[in-house]
Amino acid sequence: MTSIIFITCLDFTSFVTFHCIATGVSIHSLKLKVMKKIYLLLLLATLSLNLFCQHSDTIVLDSTYFYYWDSDITDWVITSRVVYIYDANGNETEHINYDWDSESNDWVRGFRSTRTYDAIRNSTETTNYKWDSETNEWVGSMKWVIAYDTNGNRTEYSKIIWDSEINDWVGYWREVKTYDDNGNLTEIIQYWWGNEINDWVEKFRYVYAYDVSGNNTEYIWYERDSVTIDWVISSRTVYEYDTIGNQTEWIMYDWDSETNDWVVGEMRYTYAYDANRNQTEEIRYKWDSVTSNWIVRYRIAYAYDTNGNVTEYIDYEWDSVTSNWI
Repeated sequence: MTSIIFITCLDFTSFVTFHCIATGVSIHSLKLKVMKKIYLLLLLATLSLNLFCQHSDTIVLDSTYFYYWDSDITDWVITSRVVYIYDANGNETEHINYDWDSESNDWVRGFRSTRTYDAIRNSTETTNYKWDSETNEWVGSMKWVIAYDTNGNRTEYSKIIWDSEINDWVGYWREVKTYDDNGNLTEIIQYWWGNEINDWVEKFRYVYAYDVSGNNTEYIWYERDSVTIDWVISSRTVYEYDTIGNQTEWIMYDWDSETNDWVVGEMRYTYAYDANRNQTEEIRYKWDSVTSNWIVRYRIAYAYDTNGNVTEYIDYEWDSVTSNWI
């Protein structure tokens, strides 16, 4: 039987959060010997606050210790800890994971993550490292780079990986977003890294349209043709709304390259609502290309109490023999 203890240290006061997740074991029912050991660890963690925490006027997470319950020795055994570092604004700039080495009776570095921020505290870069015990150095693993527009919308997100052969960062995946004047997302372009050209290569494009109320009315998916370098339409989804903005229907369409026109895809969903705008029904359809009709397949019905809590959820399937929901 294995149980886990989390000991969390917070700055500003000697406040220590102690949480025990135990299977059949209560922290209050542990033997005195075990309790003494736990309290000693708590005391050490509390006294170490000034070593790690960066602020005297803000409560920030300083460190976290992890233990497991060893039923063979009937005692808690320490496994790892995480130490956090902050900048002058209270942003977490670094955290380091250590593993406990019972042979050397010491902490061993394992994982490290650093973060940078812009002037308005948006996270702009996160870099992960792993510890190389042979060279005694941190080795890059993965990096995320984020950019924002003046309205705080995320306009770019890149995932970059460490190439151990060239000892440098190389691209992996990138996403660029565009917004309209109302802050609605209008376009996403996704890239993969091209090793042959050592640059980003466009892969997918998503275009969004909205009505005057700001409801998303259309979504079109494109794929880049690697030969012609043109965007090729793949699919389209159209959304319908009622007069108060509830989404009542969406239909997916596929692009027919032979006729250069949209054809009805396989899926259609419809929704119904009560007077309080709670969704009461969802019906799913499949397109029958032989009869050129939508065939009902699946239905979900919801019921609510006077507080808007879901009280009932029923799944139905359409019986084409009896023409009834079952």
